[in-house]
Amino acid sequence: MRARSAWLLLPSVVCLPAAAAVAASPAWWVFELFDHWAHIVAGGVALAAGAAALGRRRVAAALDLAAAAALAWYVAGAFTAPTRTPAADASGLPIVVACANLAYFNRDASRLVAWIAAEAPDVVVALEATDAHRRALAPALQGHPHRAHVDSEHEAGNLSVYSRFPLVDVQDRIPGGPLPLLEGSLDTPGGEVAFVALHAFPPLGGAERAWNRDVLDHAARRARRAAEAGRPCVVVGDFNASPWSRPFRAFEAAAGVAHARRGRGLAPTWPVVGALSRVGLPIDHVCASADVAVEGFDVGDGFGSDHRPIVARLRLRRAR
Repeated sequence: MRARSAWLLLPSVVCLPAAAAVAASPAWWVFELFDHWAHIVAGGVALAAGAAALGRRRVAAALDLAAAAALAWYVAGAFTAPTRTPAADASGLPIVVACANLAYFNRDASRLVAWIAAEAPDVVVALEATDAHRRALAPALQGHPHRAHVDSEHEAGNLSVYSRFPLVDVQDRIPGGPLPLLEGSLDTPGGEVAFVALHAFPPLGGAERAWNRDVLDHAARRARRAAEAGRPCVVVGDFNASPWSRPFRAFEAAAGVAHARRGRGLAPTWPVVGALSRVGLPIDHVCASADVAVEGFDVGDGFGSDHRPIVARLRLRRAR
């Protein structure tokens, strides 16, 4: 009986340190990985509580339950904030924004082409798009004559923006970096909308972590400048960050934006691997300022990339 009780304590021995790593994520990039997977850690600690209870390890079960509850609250906070609704007269301009990380190693973009045609976005952000990808996308994007491309020496560094609206003053605002950040404005019938498209690194240490801070800080400053000028702002891309993670929440607070998933569930986009796709990480985002209403958010099916595409249906709150 004692041996069985010891085995039932093993999940707690594994999962409680993982929960502690989530809490300590600012201290080390390795702990930050646990932060991004906090929803899985929460489930693991909850299961560990059940195992400890079966083994009559009451203290361990209580610690597990407390950790699971804290993590559940932490993750849920990224989704339960009230979803913005359109202005009462619904007279604002609708804008549909799509984003897809095509994965530089993916050789078939045909399913993405079909998805774009079905969703009919006004703006498409394509990450890691090779020349072959761009040629494949051309038929679906004939109605998007306004385009901007930045290529990088990094294999995952290409970024393209396709728009039905004219693009104004679009530039790579951090030139020479390993991954691009395109910044500019959409000249829409409802007025100019500040626009940022970015691609951040996965949670890593050293130069990559510093680069991510620079990218998110720059995007946040752009959003704040737009707010000061009385203009809406949309930030789109592969953030490589879960919406509950500390780096992403700090970005939202600094930029004055909110991700479009709020009130709409987990909607994971990475990885696209069997059942893991249903509980993976929501790391691709469309974020909008408070003067942009979010009317819908969806995640597309896999198309050969390790990411699934996303589409957000937005509406400017008032004509400008």
